[in-house]
Amino acid sequence: MAGSRLSFSNITALAPMVRVGTLPMRLLALDYGADIVYCEELIDIKMAQCHRVVNEVLDTVDFVAPDERVMFRTCEKEKNKVVFQMGTADPDRALTVAQLVERDVAAIDVNMGCPKEYSTKGGMGAALLSDPDRIEAVSDPLRQPRLQHKVLPVSDATRQSGVSFREADSGSQVHR
Repeated sequence: MAGSRLSFSNITALAPMVRVGTLPMRLLALDYGADIVYCEELIDIKMAQCHRVVNEVLDTVDFVAPDERVMFRTCEKEKNKVVFQMGTADPDRALTVAQLVERDVAAIDVNMGCPKEYSTKGGMGAALLSDPDRIEAVSDPLRQPRLQHKVLPVSDATRQSGVSFREADSGSQVHR
């Protein structure tokens, strides 16, 4: 990856995987040569309730739910290489979550590929693909300079005979 901007070209990445894309696995993937690591998909409504906590004991930044459960944990080692994958169908919540995590991640990814009922019944995941207006409503605010700390790359993950990642802010395509 050249410079400080995250590149999606010619990379080795740890893809977003439910119950796998946690901090220990992401750090292991980086140790073994991954250029970019994705967290597991985290749902906007849960993340929007979290508060950011600097955990000095573990040297991490934790996003903690009202019930004190850590929903997302990251650290300095992955800060410029971790992509936060969000399940969302709501523009306001998507922006709220992006603003919450923006200081601690390299990019934001909107999941538009999950075909599971728990995702599609809420209009998220693959359900977004049948609603281009909602895709635009969710994605556009994330690409505007409304984020307080930095302008983050925004991507969307879709499935199309495998996995297809499209870097939304440049339109470039990366297929696997």
